[in-house]
Amino acid sequence: MGRSMLNRLWRRMLIELLRPFVLIGVGIEKVYNFAFWKSNVRLSMENEKRLACDIAQSIPFLFREYAGVFVPIDSIEEPVPKSLQHPRPFDYAVVVVAVEDLLVRFIRGRGDIGVQVTNSATRQIGANFSGCLAWSMGQTCSNPGIFFISRGYCELAKAAHGSN
Repeated sequence: MGRSMLNRLWRRMLIELLRPFVLIGVGIEKVYNFAFWKSNVRLSMENEKRLACDIAQSIPFLFREYAGVFVPIDSIEEPVPKSLQHPRPFDYAVVVVAVEDLLVRFIRGRGDIGVQVTNSATRQIGANFSGCLAWSMGQTCSNPGIFFISRGYCELAKAAHGSN
């Protein structure tokens, strides 16, 4: 018996030994999804509502002075990325606020918050704004809670994205 034949034999034995465990895992996943899918989706949506409420309370001028509105993610990104579909992984919540010609995505989960800003014409949110906000406030990006965004940051975001 050659070495490659022995390796194929070991590989085949390993696959045969692991097959029952894989089938059991798939079965457990099916049962879990059947039993808990709706509650996971509901919890995910509740996390999103709490984040939207926290944003509205923490930075109300974004809505009063800049006419910001919450927009559904599926109206911005087609198709919606798997990570942004309900139920979201862990305790993540994502909301998008349209402010004039900017889109601001707030992402909160696992003790972190992120803010991403882009021009609404591109419809592709990607510029990470958290580091800039945290640095200017003397904080680290892993600081939980809502960042306080001042009017100056809105102007900075507009300038960074070429808005008038």
